[in-house]
Amino acid sequence: MTRYLLLSFLLLPKSLFAQDRVEFKSLSTMIGRPDQNLGYAATNTHIFVRSFRDYQIYSFEANRWEKLKLNSLPTSSSGWSSTFIPEMEVIISFGEGIEALYTETLQLKDLAIPSQSPQRVEAWNSTLYLYAFHGFEKPFSSHNSINIYQTRTGYSDKIYRFDLAKPDSMIACAPLPKPLDTKGKFVNGKLYLFGGYSEEGESKEIYCYDPTSDSWQTVGELAHPISRYGIATDGNLIYIMGCRTDEKDGYLIVFNPSNRSSKEYKTNLRFYNGCVVAHGEILYFFGGVSIDNSMQVNNKLYAISLNQIKP
Repeated sequence: MTRYLLLSFLLLPKSLFAQDRVEFKSLSTMIGRPDQNLGYAATNTHIFVRSFRDYQIYSFEANRWEKLKLNSLPTSSSGWSSTFIPEMEVIISFGEGIEALYTETLQLKDLAIPSQSPQRVEAWNSTLYLYAFHGFEKPFSSHNSINIYQTRTGYSDKIYRFDLAKPDSMIACAPLPKPLDTKGKFVNGKLYLFGGYSEEGESKEIYCYDPTSDSWQTVGELAHPISRYGIATDGNLIYIMGCRTDEKDGYLIVFNPSNRSSKEYKTNLRFYNGCVVAHGEILYFFGGVSIDNSMQVNNKLYAISLNQIKP
């Protein structure tokens, strides 16, 4: 019943809004003040959010946040990126360390995988293979000590494959087309990356990585350069949300990998580095930092029906 009422609340007619502008509705409030950078991943029932040395979860059914009681505290101070692997019921988080949270038992484990500290991680077709790419070069001088001043630009073109069945099997893959701090999602077995930031500034290119051939290609451009955005997929479409300093509205880009087309909407949310989740018939947004108020972190969860933003 809660889920039905929630969807009904979000299904407002498009005619109420200006053309190509959509309105997200506030649903609930997170516990405490979240970090500026959150690692998060969604299961069929919950969103798991990795904050400063703890986790909190959101229940889709109950529309409620609660603290997660773990067997131990995370050993690193933050999680930059997380992904859920259904076959193992595990969430893998990358950041200052690499850890696994087993969602059935709530056991937290430091994987202690030696790496070059990739910032982003995505699972390939929900298998044991993880693809992690940098954003920034941060070589480990020890497992939990990071030296961030050992490269000229700070941006990296490296991407690695991890086989979770073989924790020491980090393999370097074909590098990104250029050193870039970017984000992406796998759809139909291919990883799509959008814009991002490099030493030249913001980018608008769309890159596609094919794991079967270990190769990259440029597959298009966005209408505007983007960076510091949130990204999600429902398995068919990719949703990108952020804001620009010179516009009064935020933006939502819907990208269709099947024909490589995109459509942009204006939104009422003006946050950068936010978190986006597509679940069922709803697109959720939470976290991020307001561009209107200096470094004010968003602790609200917003949502919209996916039916309102189909391209």
